[in-house]
Amino acid sequence: MRRAAACQADIVSSRSLTPSWIDTFEALQSASTVEELWGVLVTWHGIRSSTAWDEPYTLFMRFHDDDSKNADMTAALLCTDHRWGKAAHHLINRLSTSGALDDGQLDVLAEWFSDEGFEVSLASAGGGGRRRQRSTKVRRPIWPPLRRWAARRQVERQPESWRPIVDASRALPSRDAAATVAGIMDAVDRVPLNQRAALAELGLDHGSGTVRLAALPILASTAGVCAALVVARRDVSAKVRAWKPSLSADADSRGISSATGAEKRSKDAPVGQASLFDE
Repeated sequence: MRRAAACQADIVSSRSLTPSWIDTFEALQSASTVEELWGVLVTWHGIRSSTAWDEPYTLFMRFHDDDSKNADMTAALLCTDHRWGKAAHHLINRLSTSGALDDGQLDVLAEWFSDEGFEVSLASAGGGGRRRQRSTKVRRPIWPPLRRWAARRQVERQPESWRPIVDASRALPSRDAAATVAGIMDAVDRVPLNQRAALAELGLDHGSGTVRLAALPILASTAGVCAALVVARRDVSAKVRAWKPSLSADADSRGISSATGAEKRSKDAPVGQASLFDE
């Protein structure tokens, strides 16, 4: 596990108290500094997970719309908060395209969300009449959608990294590993053409239907739509069997086949013979 990320937060609540929905809402909305917001986010609460991604997104933009300092930490705490666990896939996509996070901060988030665990080391002010500094570590959950986003981000930035990311995913629990490999599939457009068939084969051999489903468009683009449909129809998962190619998949498969055929014809041409692709 990588070293814990560090931040300084003002924690004023006690774990022994169970705040109501109104209490926690008021605490989030009344935070006047990003440190106060962090304090609320790392304090225990009993609020059930919500699919409302716009709530944490609004909080993020309130503090970082014009100030990117520590925006990666705020994004990480919001994305890993149980309040919005069911909205993690929408939230991380919205945050990553908000413009408030630069490439370096997005890379940091991808690194945090791809590890075996994510811990935040907090330097916080204790309650009571005297405010004394104390340090504690908080382990945060990394939801599968965050791992999928992280893998996609890492492959988009470094296309040749997809094999090491697959190897690293084998140390993760099955759902997390599947999300990671599916994220690699999402970034297939950045993977070199001569490696896409191997990526498709890896995905189709995976035990997760989510991964096999994500691999089918890659197979369609490398081996043709008909081949992908044959593989899909014999899958054990009903969702995979129901897969249908997009309109672009057939065009992509024809384009790649044409390019491959042209390359083969060019290689087969006798030395000294002019090629249609010579300039």
